[in-house]
Amino acid sequence: MVRPLLWLDALNAADRERAGGKAWALARMRRAGLPVPDGFVVPGDGPEPDADALEEGCRRLGAVAVRSSAAAEDSAEASFAGQFRTELDVRGTAQVAEAVRRCRNATAEGYAALLGAPSAATTIPVLVQQFVEPRQAGVVFTRDPRDPSVLVVESHAGRGEALVSGLVRPRREVLDRATGARRSATGGNGGALDDNELRAVVDLARRAEALFGDAQDVEWAIGADGPVLLQSRPITVDSETVIDPRVERLTRANVGEVLPDPVTPLTASMLVAVLEYAFEEVTRMAGVGQAGGPPFLVLHHERLYLNLTRSLAVAARLPGASMADAERLVLGASGTGPSPRLRLRVRDVSRLVALLPRLAGLGLRLPSRVTLAEEDVRVLHARTTAAERGAADLGAVLGDFLALGRGVATTHVAVSGASAVRLTILERLLGRWLPGDARARLNRLLGGLDGVESAAPAQALDTLAAAVRGRAQWRDFVAAPDAAAALARGDAPPELAGRLRSFLDRFGHRALSEGELRTRTWREDPTPVLQALATLAAGARPAGFTQAAAAEQREAEEQAILSRLGAWRRALLRRALADARDGVRAREQTKSMAVELVDAGRRLARLAGARLVAEGRLAAADDVFFLAVSELREALSGVSPSPATLRRRRRRFEAAAHVPAPRLVDLRPGTPAADMEPSGQGTGVSPGIGVGRARVIVAGQPLILEPGEVLVTPVLDAALGPLLASAAGAVAEIGGLLSHGAVVARELGVPCVVDIHDATRRLRTGQRVLVDGSAGVVRPLSDAGEGAAPGPAEMDVLPAASPLDEAFHALEAHPLARESVYVNVQDPATGIVLVSSVGARPGGSGEALLAVGLPSGLVLFGLERGSLEASASSVRVGDLEVGWNPVRLHFDGRLSAHEAAGFPPGPVPLVASPRTSVVRFDLSFAATTPAVDFTHGLTATERTQIRPVGAHHIEQSGRWRGTIEFDGRLRQLDGTGSRDHSWGRRDWNAAEWWRLFTVRFGDDLAVHALAVSVSGHVVEGGFVWREGRAEPVRRVAWTARRRQGALRGLELEVGTARGIVRMAGEVERTVTVPVQLARGLGRHLAGHPWRLLLHENFTRYTCEGRRGHGMAEFTERP
Repeated sequence: MVRPLLWLDALNAADRERAGGKAWALARMRRAGLPVPDGFVVPGDGPEPDADALEEGCRRLGAVAVRSSAAAEDSAEASFAGQFRTELDVRGTAQVAEAVRRCRNATAEGYAALLGAPSAATTIPVLVQQFVEPRQAGVVFTRDPRDPSVLVVESHAGRGEALVSGLVRPRREVLDRATGARRSATGGNGGALDDNELRAVVDLARRAEALFGDAQDVEWAIGADGPVLLQSRPITVDSETVIDPRVERLTRANVGEVLPDPVTPLTASMLVAVLEYAFEEVTRMAGVGQAGGPPFLVLHHERLYLNLTRSLAVAARLPGASMADAERLVLGASGTGPSPRLRLRVRDVSRLVALLPRLAGLGLRLPSRVTLAEEDVRVLHARTTAAERGAADLGAVLGDFLALGRGVATTHVAVSGASAVRLTILERLLGRWLPGDARARLNRLLGGLDGVESAAPAQALDTLAAAVRGRAQWRDFVAAPDAAAALARGDAPPELAGRLRSFLDRFGHRALSEGELRTRTWREDPTPVLQALATLAAGARPAGFTQAAAAEQREAEEQAILSRLGAWRRALLRRALADARDGVRAREQTKSMAVELVDAGRRLARLAGARLVAEGRLAAADDVFFLAVSELREALSGVSPSPATLRRRRRRFEAAAHVPAPRLVDLRPGTPAADMEPSGQGTGVSPGIGVGRARVIVAGQPLILEPGEVLVTPVLDAALGPLLASAAGAVAEIGGLLSHGAVVARELGVPCVVDIHDATRRLRTGQRVLVDGSAGVVRPLSDAGEGAAPGPAEMDVLPAASPLDEAFHALEAHPLARESVYVNVQDPATGIVLVSSVGARPGGSGEALLAVGLPSGLVLFGLERGSLEASASSVRVGDLEVGWNPVRLHFDGRLSAHEAAGFPPGPVPLVASPRTSVVRFDLSFAATTPAVDFTHGLTATERTQIRPVGAHHIEQSGRWRGTIEFDGRLRQLDGTGSRDHSWGRRDWNAAEWWRLFTVRFGDDLAVHALAVSVSGHVVEGGFVWREGRAEPVRRVAWTARRRQGALRGLELEVGTARGIVRMAGEVERTVTVPVQLARGLGRHLAGHPWRLLLHENFTRYTCEGRRGHGMAEFTERP
């Protein structure tokens, strides 16, 4: 027989569903001795309550509160707080019966559907309970969801309904969960609880929590007879991750690159846990660990952070290392000053003696660990494949992932640490032995390396793009919006499909935000690959150009700096360079292993999700990522996850994606928020300057980058490498020198700056941006019209030089003050080439140099030092005179003859060679471009950097005509060439290397482009003359083809604000000119008497079907 009324004291487990969640919880508390007002339940599955029984109940209870008690209410799934009806202080049988009827008919279908909880659409149980008129009422959260270390008591004078309905501002007491001490007290309306009352309420709430075994949201009231409990339900909001109180500062640097977006619970419990183990194990093996220390990795607002507090503490335990080292290299913190010198203190010696054997042993074991990690990854993929085929237990393979993953992650962290140490050593040596910015040098010396695994996808796609570019059908396919779907259907051109399959077989496990298990890989969705392929195929850059160009600059840098050092320093620096480069390669190799490890975890997760959906334990396969790994293993063994919990976690995860994640977080009490004023200063991680329209790409946006655009992204993930191949530059909000994306940018030679706060919000797609990867600066450029007054870096057009500057200037009183005019002439018809220079030195003296290359292969050479004869329109030293207004070149004298193969000889034979060749020429110059001082297009910083090799450089292209006579034969000369008029100080020791390219394609197109390294600072400038405008050059990149060390051909890219000019060149004739004599007898005896040589490579250029002749001037420091 169905009982019409169920009294709380008589409820048993069989009555739970009929009585509802709220009543069942109250009955359990009454049974446990907690003060709960008496009452009964009208079941939802029964008839209307019998009038006599209801009258007897009302007589027993007096005034009552009538409330719903649905089956799903106050459960761990959902609270249904405020979703049903409550009526207070109801008196009399008729009124109670009517209130019961109203409450029974209430529903909360929408709320239930939103949370995925059981529907409450049917007639529900109703709780009738003795009404307590409260003097104070409120709630206790036995664990605050926002801070699990505290409990919260909220109170209000009078009935609690106003409080739980949000109609009043309560008194809020925050107590420490462990000690009960009050942390704060705020608000209040009608007074606060006294200490005894507060203690009593908290004690009752704690007893309820102990009874139910989890944190509770407890409603209470204090009436005439003391405190009573009116309701207790599980807290249905997931708490914030508890952060160890010893953690004071957090950083997104480094780890933010691996996991830039919010982290799903499955990723946190599988991958973050594995990484945490790896950090602990590596510091233990290195002897700098801390038993029982706070974690290295912290989840804060769903984002992964690195514990900066502990990281710096570890760095402090390394002998001689500074905190700045960790922040500059490992953490990616920007720094504009020089690297600090290594200072080994007395107290460091004993620590060094203790640590060196451990560090050395760890380093010696790394190769074997890498081999073992490779085998572990292979085993894990085999086990994963077996699980996918049903040949291995999925739960067991998950266990294998956690076990093997620890080893792989430990190897990667150890190799990364070793790489960071090697880079630190190299940077310290560069900073100690060489002038300039050691960090910028380091970037250049790491550029264009081969064998770097993270750059391999971009390089492979670059090669494939070259093939796509040459076939119209392939171009159309990859550019189609549905290319990925067509590839899946098998509709791709067969050969292209085969090449794409090969690419995806090798790199299909890569992805954006590839540390997140939920991320779709290229194998699952090749859309990003096809978009990048379409972009690359639409460009004209030769395959491999960017990497080869970076290698060219790297080799120039290395040659220049090694030539400056003595024998033992040179040997030591060579070793440090090799070690650093090997470290970068090893780090990227183990990073690739780690990505493969993640891919195995991703495959296991997707397999588990599909299985749980088939078994009816998950509503959608994607829900698997919102389980912790322990919950996933329970689900695979038969325990159904909570749908409401999954939905709450998903909503929290999705909401976190819209919340900015600060790069630095300071958790110390009372610490003001960090100054996040936007700045264009970041960390330059790949040298050079790029200018282009910004393309801001954030999560969820198509990966489309037009050639010549600047990529702006939160994190320069290595998977973005295919886009970088066509980019003018790259900007990221997070990163550092060791960022994997930074490595790719260096390999590809793309200027890159990271650590630019809020870049994706401050920069807009389409906005012109300058990226200076050497200085670490990102600067928006204006699109102002003619009425604006832009700064040098924003100029679209360089003005013509003043005619007054053509005359020689009064030299400043400095021993390095110089002024000179340089000229090169090439006549393709006769095969005659000519290089000359006339200049002023302090004290009224001058110097002149002339080299003439004859069709026979001979080089006629002369070098003069003497008095300078200057007039208003010309200067003369010895037999060589250069004039202006009009520009002309005149010589009448004798030169010594040399075979080109052995030129130049040593200084003694060069000077002592008899001048037996009579040479006369009189040449006039017809300009085809204005005379332009390209330094006006440089920034103030760049003008300062270039000043040691001349504060001003006026360049001009044109035609040279006239007659030349040698060995008694007179020839007409009709050639092309350029001139350079420069003045200021000239310190050849500061000029480490340069590459100067000048070419004229008729009268309407000419290029003057210079890349020069001055005391460790690379400056790129010049101008492109086209459409009657001199456009300032922002970027110069080149590749070289050599034979037996001699330049035979080149590819050249010159970037201006309007875009890129691409040229190819074939060297027709080279004349090498000595510039700086070496000091020290040893170099002369070793056959290296010259410290600086200029290889004047007279070159035939082609550009978009046009042909021209010009110069490719390369320096060499033997």
